[in-house]
Formats: sequence, C-alpha cells, structure tokens
Amino acid sequence: MESQAALYNINEKRYSELKENVKKAGFSDQKTTHIKTAITTFGFKCAQAWGLVEGYTTEDDKIKALGLLKDNIIDPENKQKDIIDKFTFSDGKKKATELLANLTKCKTQGDAPDKFPALDLPYTSKWSDADLDHLIKEINGASFSDKKIEVAQKAIMASASGFTSAQASKLYNAFTFSKDILALTDIIHERLMGVTCEQITELLKKFSFQDQKLEILKAFKKSILDVENKFNILNAFDFSNTKEEARKILDDLRPKSYLFGVPSGKVVFVIDLSGSMSCNFKVSTGQSFTRLDFVKQELAKTLCGFDESIEFNVLPYADKVIQWKTGLQKATKQNIQEAVQYVNQFKANGGTNAYDGLAAAYNTPGVETIYFLTDGAPSVGAKTKPADIVNDVKKWHQTRAVKINSIAFLMGNFSADNKPLSRAFMKDLADATGGVYRSLESDQ
Repeated sequence: MESQAALYNINEKRYSELKENVKKAGFSDQKTTHIKTAITTFGFKCAQAWGLVEGYTTEDDKIKALGLLKDNIIDPENKQKDIIDKFTFSDGKKKATELLANLTKCKTQGDAPDKFPALDLPYTSKWSDADLDHLIKEINGASFSDKKIEVAQKAIMASASGFTSAQASKLYNAFTFSKDILALTDIIHERLMGVTCEQITELLKKFSFQDQKLEILKAFKKSILDVENKFNILNAFDFSNTKEEARKILDDLRPKSYLFGVPSGKVVFVIDLSGSMSCNFKVSTGQSFTRLDFVKQELAKTLCGFDESIEFNVLPYADKVIQWKTGLQKATKQNIQEAVQYVNQFKANGGTNAYDGLAAAYNTPGVETIYFLTDGAPSVGAKTKPADIVNDVKKWHQTRAVKINSIAFLMGNFSADNKPLSRAFMKDLADATGGVYRSLESDQ
C-alpha cells in the first residue's frame, strides 16, 4: 500500500555525507543508487542538486541524475544560475532547460535533523535484563547452532513479553551464522518492538558475503523504526549490484509501529476511546501528545503500510462498541484511505467497555488476530471484572484460536488510572491466547 513519505530539507551534515558518497562511488550506477535513496527523504536546493549532479562524468549521466532530483527541488527560482548555467556545453544547457521547464517547489516538513531520532518509548512489557542475560548464557552454553536456536525459541515463545531494539541487538550478538540470525528473526518478529538503521548496519557488518547481508536486510525490512535514516544502510554493502539491490529493498520502506508492530493476515483493531485517552504526555523527542492522538498516528501508519493480502476492521469502543464496517475488509487503496479518515475522526469520551469490544472482535468471521488497546481497566459493559473477562476469553479461545496482541497504553497520568491493574489485565489476555503483550508507561 503506497503512502507518501514526508520530505525534509537536507541539512549540511547529511548533504556533505551524501555528496561524499556520490563522489567516492566509482560508477554512475553506484552514484545513482545513493541519490535514489536520498530523494525518498530529502528536498534539495538547486545548488545542492548541482553539487550531486556534477559528480557524474558525462553530460548524459548528469541529465539523468538531474531527472531524479528535479521533483525534490525546494528553490526552483534558482534553477537558471545554480543548475542550467553550470552545464559546460550548449547541448547540456538545452536539455537541462527542457527538463526543468515546469519546475515547481517541492513541499517539505522543514529542516532535517543531523539524525532522525527513533523514539525511546518506555516499554514495561519488555524482558527483564536479568532474564535476558540468563537466556543469552543458556544460548552461549549450547554446543551447536541448531541447539542455540532451540533454546532461544523455547524461552521466547513461552513469554508474551517483547524485546526493545537494544535487547534485540544484544540477543543477536549471541549468534554467528546468517541462517541462525534469520531463524531468530522469524521467532521474535512479532515480539520485536523495532530496530534502528544504525543497529541494522552494525548487524550487517558481521557478515562478509553480500548475499547474506541482503537476506538479513530483507528479514528486518518490516522492523525498522527510523526509516528516514535508511540511506546509512547502503554503506554496509560493497558492490554496485548489491548496493542497488539493498536500495530496492529499502525503496518502499514503511516505519514499524511502536504499538502494533507489523500486522499480517486477518486482523481487527479494538481501540479504546474512553475519556482518559485525552490524557497528555511527552515523548523522548520533547513532543507532546494525547494518548488518543498518538494511537491515531500509529494506527494510520500501520494501515498505510498494509498490502492487499491483509484483511482488517477497526472497532473503536468507549461506553459502546462501534464497527468501521461489517466484517473484514480487503486492504485496497480505497479502503485504507477510508479507514484512515475514519480513525482521524476519533474523539475521547466515555467509559471503557472492554468486554463488548473483545466479544465483537471475536465474533468477526475469519479474524485471526485481535489488536486490543486500552489505557485503563474495564468500567462499563456486560462484564467489568478483568478476571471474568479473561475467563470468557479462554472459553472463546478453546473454540476459535484467535490470538490477542494486547497493548496497555499508559503514557502520562490520568486521575482514574490504575496502571498495575491495566498491565495485569492486558498481560493475562495475551498469555491466554498466545499473543504478544506490550505495555508503555510513563509519568510525564
């Protein structure tokens, strides 16, 4: 599912790095690979565009490079003096003039930072450091790689808790061979809260063979949080053809949601719209959100990353449960657009009817996974005691093995919060159905 990525004005640090990469690239196709990746994130001044174009040897290659950059120009009024007049020969000037004849200003989100930050969200549902260290010790103690994977799989699948990017990086360091890295990725995929481009680059450096690096990159493609930094990953590849293959893998990269991961199959999102979702909080970058605004942002990001193999529905709930549409819907472009518009209209008001929300999701024909998000304990509905709700879910699960990936979204402080109860309730739901439990909690 296509989604228009935000563009940012490239800053001097990033521009210098990009220009140096283009300059160092021995062949025009290598230079082009770097530019193709950069234009998915950055806008350029005319002078900057020329600085990249002049790194090519022939006039024809310069025109081709300019053709890639032209839609990312932020100061078209300078095209004559900063680009067209820079061409040496009249034929080049003519082609550049024709190419830029209808140039319009590229819209951007402002200036890019030196490094796009991945949010450092406070997950309380992660593995404890002690348990992770114990697991790594067990893995290191296993004699053969197959046994190491067996030890890891048994421990990981026995827990509903997940791994932060730092924990995942530590876990991957316990393995040497690419086949084991790939096997581990399959095991922790849903439980992985995401990885950064820097961590991917460091992991790729462990391998000498380019085909292994490409396989690793493919495996991690849907787990990357800070997609704006993806151009750094190209530096882990040594040759023109593998750089280009890596670029193609990264070309349509969509960021992984901090809340929902990367859903697949037939899924229903059950989203809390109770009054407490209006609670404000701050994230590590200093930005402020209400709980609901952050959830809306993450859900829209998730929906826009769907391909057409997915079927889905959205069920918001407060005092009552509402359905976006009846039954599961195919992830067509039109359905995604309609669903995002629907999500953007969510307002926080009312109680927390968790039971009816879960029941409605379970009663959706064909559903395989429920993403159930709340910021509080049940307060209204057919049943409000968490233990009673979990018991009913266990009964439903015996007849229909629907997995619940639960998210306790407890950022900030609301007067009626009962965070320990919310955490316990959401973990019990995931444990009862073999799902993944996420809990995010802060006092700010």
